Amino acid sequence: MKKITISLLIAGSITCAVIVLAGVFYWFEWRPSQITKECQMSSIERSKQMSDGGIREDAIYFFGKCMREHGIIVITDKTKI
Repeated sequence: MKKITISLLIAGSITCAVIVLAGVFYWFEWRPSQITKECQMSSIERSKQMSDGGIREDAIYFFGKCMREHGIIVITDKTKI
């Protein structure tokens, strides 16, 4: 009986650790990379739509704006906080 309780405790601890590590990986690695991809694509499209010659500067501005809207602060030359 005691061995079963100890093995269940160990299994539960390992399961909890895996769940916590998966959550940390998602929140600090996967989620920001997906937001970055989305913001890169949308900033390029928006800057092409508003094209008046400064596509790169517009893209940088829209990228920073998109990242801030998703809760990630990016410091660029064109950042207006």
